Amino acid sequence: MKDKKKNSAAFIGNTDANGFEVESFDAFNLGLQAVDPTYKATYFGAGSFDDVQKATEAYNVAKGNGIGAVYPFLGGAHEAVVKLANKDKIITMSAGKSDACERKDLRYEIAVRFDGGDYLDTIFKEMLTGAYKEGAIRTFHVGKDPQPGAKICKPTSDQTKALDAANADVASGKLDAKFLEIKKKAYKF
Repeated sequence: MKDKKKNSAAFIGNTDANGFEVESFDAFNLGLQAVDPTYKATYFGAGSFDDVQKATEAYNVAKGNGIGAVYPFLGGAHEAVVKLANKDKIITMSAGKSDACERKDLRYEIAVRFDGGDYLDTIFKEMLTGAYKEGAIRTFHVGKDPQPGAKICKPTSDQTKALDAANADVASGKLDAKFLEIKKKAYKF
């Protein structure tokens, strides 16, 4: 966003009444502000994860507000928003797929990774080697495990260093108190 001289991003979701969306949006905003305190995200509710027309309308409102990036936290409407953002040269993020950077039909600048297949693949491999025992709980950690977190698709060396530093902050526990505040707000405990 810095190169585009923009400081705002859109998070397009279903409805901000869902705890996991509140958590994701607030964590996204925290990440933006960790990069630059002037960066901010705005939530745009499409009222559905899958309604392309409503997601397109939300995207157009966000674009009209001058966003530099869009995180379409959507299901069936996700790719439609990415296609629009690609056409408009707005930074895009995937919503879970770890192979987003390898796509040829869509352009992503950032892969936001929480792909269930990656976790299962790891668990199955650990079961086969005996590293994972039946009944155990396996927790994946950003900054420690390669499965969760973000990946910049074609990073500069400065971007790689910045992402590595952000991952180290998460892994160190430096942000644990802020993450707990986000969880309390999202899930009302």
